[in-house]
Amino acid sequence: MDSTLTNLIDALHSTLNILKGDAHAQLQAALHDHDKLPNRKLADLAAQAVDLLHETEQLLEPGSLVLADHFLGTPQTPSVVYQS
Repeated sequence: MDSTLTNLIDALHSTLNILKGDAHAQLQAALHDHDKLPNRKLADLAAQAVDLLHETEQLLEPGSLVLADHFLGTPQTPSVVYQS
């Protein structure tokens, strides 16, 4: 299991470095240009990658954290504050 997770971490680091580096401008132009629709093929591939990353996250996240997040919320969850 250690080698599988190490390989996953290495692959994610490598991909993230590419997406933040040499491919950043191309990624922005293809998916995040506010003046035109995203490139259909790349948007589909990006959606597939996000789905796989989410499924991987669900497999790796300990059940206790999932339960705590469900009941307590997460720091990323905006909270609504009511003032009287």
